[in-house]
Amino acid sequence: MKFLIEISKVIWAVDPFAENVRLQRSAAWAISKLSQETGSTVIQPIYLTNDWSREGIVPQRWNRSFIEKIEAFGNDSLKDITDKIPLKNINPLQVISRPYESIEQGAGELLHSARIQGGNLIVASTRAGKGGGGPFALPGSFVETLSNLSGLPLLVVNPKWKHATGISSIVFPSDLSQESFEWFKRTLEFAKTTTAKVTLFHKTDFPLSQPFETAVRVFPEIRDSLFRRVKASQIEAKRWAAVAEKSGVRLSVVIDSKMVGSLSEAVITCVEKHPGSVVVAPPLSASYPRSTIRKLMSRSPFPMLLVPTPVRADMRTLDFSKVT
Repeated sequence: MKFLIEISKVIWAVDPFAENVRLQRSAAWAISKLSQETGSTVIQPIYLTNDWSREGIVPQRWNRSFIEKIEAFGNDSLKDITDKIPLKNINPLQVISRPYESIEQGAGELLHSARIQGGNLIVASTRAGKGGGGPFALPGSFVETLSNLSGLPLLVVNPKWKHATGISSIVFPSDLSQESFEWFKRTLEFAKTTTAKVTLFHKTDFPLSQPFETAVRVFPEIRDSLFRRVKASQIEAKRWAAVAEKSGVRLSVVIDSKMVGSLSEAVITCVEKHPGSVVVAPPLSASYPRSTIRKLMSRSPFPMLLVPTPVRADMRTLDFSKVT
């Protein structure tokens, strides 16, 4: 994908012992394209392992020599995974071993390491709840937890994605704010390089403390207010559509004005109807609960780019499109 930030170092959260080698290779192909575009991008593969006993009762701390053996085996596995993939500037595998009592602790350790190493982007592969991790991997949905805690942009590779097909469709949820518009324009730049179709999705936000029908009976002016808001959204979306047309990008606009369901539910429904690579960008990236991110990761057969709100929107873009 075309990322919306300047990237000098990619942190690759990899499981070199995973049964699903194809999934790891998909992430490697994506990183390869990114490193080719930037030339100087450094790739740091990191494998997180829990050094408590497998029963989780008796602590069994691993000494450095044992970790070095894991790193050696892991590097051999990485060579097989990345065979014929032109990865450049890739560092040796780094194994981080701690006695984690929860997935949150493990994800926090990875994020801490990414920050102190100057990482700009984290790339991770999700098994979408199918299991099959390596023998020393942390249990549970690690990538889901990572997406919930990360302050760095995160690219999640879905196991259903076939990198040879690239990305033919993008779903861009938006609140139609100016901040979102800046990310929308950069998304159009990426879509133009891949001839991908973009679906702009917006759900009218009209919070009420009671059912809409009841509120209208009590306060009839609420209906007029809703209609004005919907009309304003349509006008703004039309302006965005004009920008897309000028850019030569095919755009579909979906505006959900139903007074039922949450924003999260509406976004998931849109992705199911219009499958594509989901770009979750500010300011909406701060609005999604963990359950929504999990569903988006599993429902869309394409990679998902999650950009946390603190990331600036005025950084240069990188073309990450031609993964072959």
